[in-house]
Amino acid sequence: MATILKEARYPSLGSELYVDLLGQEIALQVLRLKSRGSVQPATSTKLSDRDLSLVTDYIEENLEYSKGVSQLAGIISMDPYAFSRAFKAATGCAPHQFLIERRVERAKQMLLDTTESLAEIAYATGFGSQSHMTYTFSNRVGAPPGAWRKAMR
Repeated sequence: MATILKEARYPSLGSELYVDLLGQEIALQVLRLKSRGSVQPATSTKLSDRDLSLVTDYIEENLEYSKGVSQLAGIISMDPYAFSRAFKAATGCAPHQFLIERRVERAKQMLLDTTESLAEIAYATGFGSQSHMTYTFSNRVGAPPGAWRKAMR
């Protein structure tokens, strides 16, 4: 709330858009809480199949956007710390690791199915840059994306 008041008192370039986005985020969180009830307590250690499906579907549909644990936990109105533990128990990996694995898998798919440049694929799969994708891809797959694409074709 303090951020909105500050922007209202001292407008700067983009203030109107920034306040609008904050308002939308608040409205979204209120709607989620109303539709699911209150936030699950931190003692909750399991994700229902439905909740896990909601989160993983969201990740798949929005790979190109950065997602923090708080944002993912908010999808199912769960405390971020409890969500991290429950997600790891359900999938075997932390939410961030799951996200990275999905990005690498999507990059592999795009490398095979498209002629897009590595930079375009990096952007489309949510990596911060082509070099970040190359580093991560190489560590996970064992070869840089360009060489992997060439070898698989």
